[in-house]
Amino acid sequence: MKHQKMSVRRHPDTMHVDTEVARSRYGIRLLNRLAACAVLALFVGATIAACNDDDDDDDNDNDNGEAAMQMFGDWQALNPAVDEHYEPLNQEWVGGMGIHWGVDGPHVTIGVGHDDQVTLVELIVPAADGWHPWFDQDENEPVDLGFGDVYTQHIYLVEQETIVEGEPATPLEMTFDALEEENPALVHYEQTSSWVPGMGYHWAPVGGPSIVLAIGDEGEIHAFEIIVPESDGWHPWFDQDENEPIEIGGDDVYTQHVYIVPPESID
Repeated sequence: MKHQKMSVRRHPDTMHVDTEVARSRYGIRLLNRLAACAVLALFVGATIAACNDDDDDDDNDNDNGEAAMQMFGDWQALNPAVDEHYEPLNQEWVGGMGIHWGVDGPHVTIGVGHDDQVTLVELIVPAADGWHPWFDQDENEPVDLGFGDVYTQHIYLVEQETIVEGEPATPLEMTFDALEEENPALVHYEQTSSWVPGMGYHWAPVGGPSIVLAIGDEGEIHAFEIIVPESDGWHPWFDQDENEPIEIGGDDVYTQHVYIVPPESID
């Protein structure tokens, strides 16, 4: 498949009947019935094909044509490291977020709401690493989450105001445009790579740590990623083996991808 630059906004196939039978009156009636059946079969086949086409177009939708929920159990099945290593980081519900799941070390934090619904992804950055305009806090106003001053970046996958304990939240389409509408800081994002098999196009802001988006040709989200300098150390939930970093932009780094679609489906 030849991939072009993705189209989302930048800032990112006669029934044969025996003629002897057809000569008789009975045969004529039989022929007519068979012909009618053939037409009906063609109609049903076309209808089924059309429905299948609609299903292909609406992978992000549920049976009601609404955006499908992202479920934490599905994410665990797609991402063995998440299933193996992640645990709740807080026991009490956090308003507008849910329960945070993660690990001790750099990672993609996952917000989980009512009945296993994923509400958000988050990156936590030490304040000493500097501030960037896509962070949640204003410059020079970090927060203390119990392990020093940090800045955070949340990307909501649902309408934030609908994250209420005991109730399902309203999911967003998993496309860049839909996420940007709910997360205005994504205006800083732009395409940072050509097509990468099993990932897609990478989109991120230039110049600092962020949650990187892996995006398809039509703007659909494939995965969330973080990039960690080798000097920050290795962790078992990273994509690479220990002491086997990869080079990105001249730097040796480790990565963590959290997929929301099977990687083998990204071609």
